[in-house]
Amino acid sequence: MPRFSLIVVDCDDHTPRESARRGITAILAQTFADFEVVLVHDGFKRIPYEAEFDLSGLDRVTTIYSKTRFRDWGHSLRRLGMRVAEGDYFLNVNIDNLLYPDCLAKVDGCLGRDGADIVIFSIVNHKRGTDVVRTGRPAAVGSIDCLQLVASRRAWQSIGYWHRTDYQADGHLYAELTAAYPARYLDDILGENFQRGTRQATKE
Repeated sequence: MPRFSLIVVDCDDHTPRESARRGITAILAQTFADFEVVLVHDGFKRIPYEAEFDLSGLDRVTTIYSKTRFRDWGHSLRRLGMRVAEGDYFLNVNIDNLLYPDCLAKVDGCLGRDGADIVIFSIVNHKRGTDVVRTGRPAAVGSIDCLQLVASRRAWQSIGYWHRTDYQADGHLYAELTAAYPARYLDDILGENFQRGTRQATKE
């Protein structure tokens, strides 16, 4: 059983493929190797992932193509991904997010081996030409991004996994999780979230 499951959601009609490629490359560059990737696509995909990207650097990859196009900001896809994920901890990623190479290593160090259930790390959020550092404090609507929270399988199970599909579902769900399980915070910036049309950057 892997330490982490990265549930990566995508829609090739929505996400520029060069942005998707950068996101996959960032996942491949993780210095902490004990993780699996669950790639979940919203509906029919013209080119299978195995033909689009070189995934040979990943030991564990599962691909899912939903039977219908949900168009609900990836929320139903995250629920599908959690059903098949086998890791101890889940991290939700949009395919065009960037994880810094030491992201999983630092999260693992913060979790420790003492049964911690949640770690929240800082990110840069690129939105409408403005770069904002999000700390995830508090874990609530408007203050935390989907990318920032890593939670244990048991924590997700206790709230019924990803059970909302409204626009701000991630903020509501993360508030629910942290109300039940204390969160540990990493002030390190470990990733970047882009909205369509923003310029991608890489960590120096």
